[in-house]
Amino acid sequence: MRDQAPQSGIVFDVVPLHSKAPMHDLPDSQRHAFLQQMPKAELHLHLDGSARAETLIEIARAEGRAIPTHDPVELARLLHPGPGVSTLRDYLRAFDITVPLMQSEEAIERIAHELIEDCAMENHLYVEVRYAPVFLTAGGLTMEQAVRAVGRGLDRASTAFGVRTRQILCAMRHLPSSEGEAVVDLAARIGDDVGVGAVDLAGAEAEFPAELHRSTFDRARAAGVPRTVHAGEAAGSESVRVALTTLHAQRLGHGTALREDAALREAVREEGVVVEVCPTSNVQTGAVPSIEDHPAAAFLREGLRVAVCTDNRTVSATTLAREFDLLIRSHRLRLDEVRQLTANAFEGAFLPDAEREALVSRALAAFDDLVAACGLSSSR
Repeated sequence: MRDQAPQSGIVFDVVPLHSKAPMHDLPDSQRHAFLQQMPKAELHLHLDGSARAETLIEIARAEGRAIPTHDPVELARLLHPGPGVSTLRDYLRAFDITVPLMQSEEAIERIAHELIEDCAMENHLYVEVRYAPVFLTAGGLTMEQAVRAVGRGLDRASTAFGVRTRQILCAMRHLPSSEGEAVVDLAARIGDDVGVGAVDLAGAEAEFPAELHRSTFDRARAAGVPRTVHAGEAAGSESVRVALTTLHAQRLGHGTALREDAALREAVREEGVVVEVCPTSNVQTGAVPSIEDHPAAAFLREGLRVAVCTDNRTVSATTLAREFDLLIRSHRLRLDEVRQLTANAFEGAFLPDAEREALVSRALAAFDDLVAACGLSSSR
């Protein structure tokens, strides 16, 4: 299984580290090895922002679709926002390249399968993959066909790589609420068959307030469909408040604007709402000016249930191990804090209670075994 401790053939330059000491104090090689093999849960990961550049080129060739370049290095550069990109709208331009190449069932299934394969390479035990089904219908597919194609890709990958997977279906802020209601109805109707764990609201947060989609999320709540909402990324703390009080979000995507409102943070803490932070992406979209300014560590130390996520592995050119390392180096996270972040992510999974609890136990046991194998302190 992928959650086992490192085998004896792996050599660590062991430096003992107490759980209350910053992980930054470890040698880079030891810290990187630990983070690579640490059991992980990914809660905020967009399918259309995480396709391999090589795969997109192969799909374009096979299906006769347009693509800016057939050079994978150049395509990766085009998909990755440069230093001048500082707004969510600019960041999302990369999807003008990826989404048109995700219009056949074969392409969608392949991209979903490969994404889980990539996650398995750094010991993800659980992955939730999100996307807007309506974006995958421009080539003639129905939303149901697209969702079932994703489901097939995830199921094959789950069997091949031992990663538990779920789908999150996104309603889009700029589209009519009727489109979002159709997404909810689809999730309620076939969700159990294809592993849909929740619905989400994504898109241009500042231009299209969440109130426009109250009927969509009322419908989800009535149908018993779990809910996460992108909020506090490109708009202020009031957007977060509306997500919680009007849309009844059980998790928050990004949530960086919580730093503006201590009372709202306390409400989030008391209600146990998981905050899906995506540090690199948040810098690229201008939600925060730098990793050093990211509030994730402060939120964690206030007792908020923070989960570290990637958002878009390809567009942000990142991995979950890298996101943890950025926070460790910039905010001097301790070993016990990394363990808590790990627990938060697994505990936030959109899974049935019994399955989630078993997964949490498995993940934390694997974390503690890895700590021992790496010669770090086992005290918590």
